[in-house]
Amino acid sequence: SGDLYVMVSVGEDERFVRRLYREVLAREPDTAGLVGWLTDMAARYYTPSVVAPDFIDSPEYNNKGLYLSKLYLGLLHRDADFASWASRHRLIVRELDPTETSRTATAAHDGMARALDPVHTMADGDTVFSLATGTAVLPGNDRRPMRVAALVELQAAAARVVMLAILDAVRSAEHVTTSRVDLPPWPT
Repeated sequence: SGDLYVMVSVGEDERFVRRLYREVLAREPDTAGLVGWLTDMAARYYTPSVVAPDFIDSPEYNNKGLYLSKLYLGLLHRDADFASWASRHRLIVRELDPTETSRTATAAHDGMARALDPVHTMADGDTVFSLATGTAVLPGNDRRPMRVAALVELQAAAARVVMLAILDAVRSAEHVTTSRVDLPPWPT
């Protein structure tokens, strides 16, 4: 019985790691990398919730700009235009500390409250992640007024971006009919 569990678990782990390579890194896994992840998962009892952030934090993922590309495709149904976005919003930052990054995600989360009602209930699964792309630097390297002002500007923009993304999604939604629901587009 224990051997069967290990075999099933290893198979599930391998499928999960292969999916991360394909969906996060946009490539097939190399043998050494796949074996390394599977060994770590088996020996250290890593769970998928521990492994997935390591893929997203990897230099390979961050250097490809895949996160923004996937956001644009998923939310706006178009390719990202990095040059014009960066020129309009001097807010693509690097070197945010964990507190600044977390606070930016919290501020972005407020964009949901601007666009949705009700929001932030126990029944919804609303989550916002904040990542730095590493293509620009905020002024100041501590809590000096210039840095604080830049962070406030970044966080206000984050909330507005989330709000606008939700509004765009609602306006772009098409009629959906399934065996369980009939949802007309907004407004009805």
